[in-house]
Amino acid sequence: MEKRLSRQYDSLVTAMQRKRTVVLKHLAANRNEEIGFGRFLRNPRVPIQALLTQITQPLTQRVAGKSILFIEDTTQLGFGLQSAIKGIGKAAAGTADGFYSHPVLVLDASVKHCYGLAHCHIFNQNHTLKDEGFDLQTRRRLTAQIPFEHKDSYRWVESIQRAHQVCQQAQSITVIADREADIYQALYAFTEELKIDFLIRMRVDRAVETDLKGQTITDCLANAPFRYSYPVALPATDKRSKHTAELRVKWTEVHLKRPPNKALKALPKSLKVRVVEVAESGATVVNGEAPIHWILLTSHRVETVEDASELIKWYGWRWFIEQLFRLLKSEGLDILSSSVSTYESLSKVSLLALEAAVRVLQLLIARDSDLPQGIESAFSEEEIGVLQALSPTLEGRTEKLKNPYQSSDLTFALWVIARLGGWSGYAHQTRPGAITLHRGLLQFNQLVEGFRIAQSIHQRAG
Repeated sequence: MEKRLSRQYDSLVTAMQRKRTVVLKHLAANRNEEIGFGRFLRNPRVPIQALLTQITQPLTQRVAGKSILFIEDTTQLGFGLQSAIKGIGKAAAGTADGFYSHPVLVLDASVKHCYGLAHCHIFNQNHTLKDEGFDLQTRRRLTAQIPFEHKDSYRWVESIQRAHQVCQQAQSITVIADREADIYQALYAFTEELKIDFLIRMRVDRAVETDLKGQTITDCLANAPFRYSYPVALPATDKRSKHTAELRVKWTEVHLKRPPNKALKALPKSLKVRVVEVAESGATVVNGEAPIHWILLTSHRVETVEDASELIKWYGWRWFIEQLFRLLKSEGLDILSSSVSTYESLSKVSLLALEAAVRVLQLLIARDSDLPQGIESAFSEEEIGVLQALSPTLEGRTEKLKNPYQSSDLTFALWVIARLGGWSGYAHQTRPGAITLHRGLLQFNQLVEGFRIAQSIHQRAG
């Protein structure tokens, strides 16, 4: 990207991070800047790939020599019916105007630090067959004949291929994804083509190679003993009551049979995978609710309790990409409030908003991490100076209300941002959440801007 456009990119991303919105008139300092932001987003010399390069470039050095996790997932961005956005597709099974975002989030496998985005695939879903009036059975038959590389589901592989190019200097990589990524071609591509590992929740109870005809993954698991169990305190959700669950764990090794699809004949007849099952004991299920039950497919070795526990921990971290989506939408930058009028511009805005949302996610992860992460991983030198100046003004008279963290740690910034967002400061009370940190960052960014103005006035006076 040429220097002038790069400066405009920096201005737009910085404005999103400071003002925590995607509405151009609210991001801009004046009408001229608002017009400039709009022109930047419409500029054909700024393709979305150029923005991706700007976002992902720093990761190459950040992940060098580290064991990392690629967490990928898809979220839909629906803008209702009859939207005025030109070129936009359909989301929500074709019932709303919208499109889809499929990011790859990078975490450190050892210490859970968040390094940022390695890729993001933004796309309009293909509803051609449905629009042409084919019934569901016919659509499935016709879809099966389409080469995998031309299907929407290929994003589960292509996104990892692109992310892998950015993070080639990493020591090891593991892909973590939910059920939609349980695709035979994807499992093969990860291990055999990219030479990386995967940890994916099972969607299809596939046939396996055994001496008994018709055996599947779950049949093999049924014959495996539970190896250990552990208690987990589960918070209340829309689907589950708050309670302590006893989770029982077992694992086994299987060879998945290649699906009976002519398009897959070039692939091996079987793939070796390890299967880890996590099942809640019936004794701890409450109110007749569905018990916790995961079946995870992995290319990693699983021989000990420690092996299984680490994989279960990693899969639990998949929740962070769900948090990222919340921060992109109503609980953060509110991408659905964007005022741009074309799909091309809106897709760029959504990508930049996703990058801005990562900063809040980094703070959330730092909140729960046992090991410190450097404050410079999320804040500039100037911002660090403002954080250090603000901290004493937010402290109380007692030790319990003082910032307990080293000024070099990201948790130091977390404490300041949370206090600005309205958190009480008492460690024994509820920890600051995404909305509190979002509010705090908005306040902090306004203070940084005030600091710059005051500094500029002082320099002119001097």
